[in-house]
Amino acid sequence: MSHRQLADASGNRWDVIDEGPTRDVGEAPAAAAADVPHRLRFVSDDGEERTATAPRGVDALRDAELRALMEGRSVESAGPGPDTAANRIEG
Repeated sequence: MSHRQLADASGNRWDVIDEGPTRDVGEAPAAAAADVPHRLRFVSDDGEERTATAPRGVDALRDAELRALMEGRSVESAGPGPDTAANRIEG
């Protein structure tokens, strides 16, 4: 089970727990298994819990995509993360 932490806009810390694929991948190659939807559980530091189905595992999702799922939106609705400008190299 993979695990990540992130913060929401209010400063609450959330644990994101990947509960695994939504269906059995059996002996599928790793590349095929990576595209299987995963069930994610979000647990905040104040005890609130949410669940979501992600198109891939937590290790293959950006923080912006995880925040979108946590807010009940789709992964496709997630724009670039807030640090995109800071990571640009001029020239």
